[in-house]
Amino acid sequence: MVDCIEGHGFEGDIHVGGEHRQVSFLAIESIEKLKAHSGKELCVGDLGENITTEGIALDELELGSVLKIGNTMHVVTQVGVAQEILFTRVVVGGKIAVGDPILILLK
Repeated sequence: MVDCIEGHGFEGDIHVGGEHRQVSFLAIESIEKLKAHSGKELCVGDLGENITTEGIALDELELGSVLKIGNTMHVVTQVGVAQEILFTRVVVGGKIAVGDPILILLK
């Protein structure tokens, strides 16, 4: 379980404290596509994502979408073009654990 700090992100992360890129999300499906296309072996975290998702169409979320993970809440602030990556601002801090469901509260 890790602390996700409101208005800050994850302590020690490169994105920490930025206004629009506090936490990054990348789908495991995107990592698998990139592996197949490039022929390179990639592991979760190799692309710098903070949170890896599964079964969520990140590319369908828009700016301003609200996500709840554990007891934290995030607002989508940037959508990556080259990869299906999202960046969020942490609006409610708290704890996040591996396996916590990600709820889309506002799309």
